[in-house]
Amino acid sequence: MSQLQANTITAVLQTLDSFSSLEMIDRRLLVLLLEEGTISRDILLKAADQKLRKVGRTAYVQHITSMVQSTYTIWPDHTLSAEAFAYALAHGEFTKNEERRIRFDHGDTIESFIASSEYAVDHLCQKTVDQWLDITPPPEHKWPKGDHDSYCPGCD
Repeated sequence: MSQLQANTITAVLQTLDSFSSLEMIDRRLLVLLLEEGTISRDILLKAADQKLRKVGRTAYVQHITSMVQSTYTIWPDHTLSAEAFAYALAHGEFTKNEERRIRFDHGDTIESFIASSEYAVDHLCQKTVDQWLDITPPPEHKWPKGDHDSYCPGCD
């Protein structure tokens, strides 16, 4: 592997780690790097794993902090990313002591939370990489008929 390729991979991984979502230009660049062989799908899957673990830990902190510092508990399925929380639990991100602190609503347990078909933790890395590589443009916004205002040039 050349130094340029290694530097490119490092830059891509840092970008993927620092953003919650990728802009279209970032996605197109990612697809190009993949097509050119500069990065591999395995590298992207590893980056997705690291990102999901990190976001899962953040969701854990949100849950625990809410129980300690608030009158309102943010349950695991209501955290900023329940999917990532379930993924991190399934992949051993937490110590046994940390796991014992987690409280669930709806009668859930760690096992049932992980097993929820809603989160599909077995395919979450693949799903994440697929989202990163999706370069489908967003749908064009259509203004409702009769919506006339001075801030909408060209609206009919």
